Amino acid sequence: MVVTEDPDALFARAVAAGASVVAEPHDTDYGPDGSRDFTVRDPEGNLWAFGTYRGEPRKS
Repeated sequence: MVVTEDPDALFARAVAAGASVVAEPHDTDYGPDGSRDFTVRDPEGNLWAFGTYRGEPRKS
């Protein structure tokens, strides 16, 4: 999972660069504020997942 601040703009760039859509941008309930996620496959077949949720902070 790659974290991004602007998933909709990144989705548009990925598709324009030739990525195949696996999951369009959508809102999820991950974390306290949710996350906006999408998944694409690059031209070499690699699967990429992107979203706004950064995960829980590490505990010391």
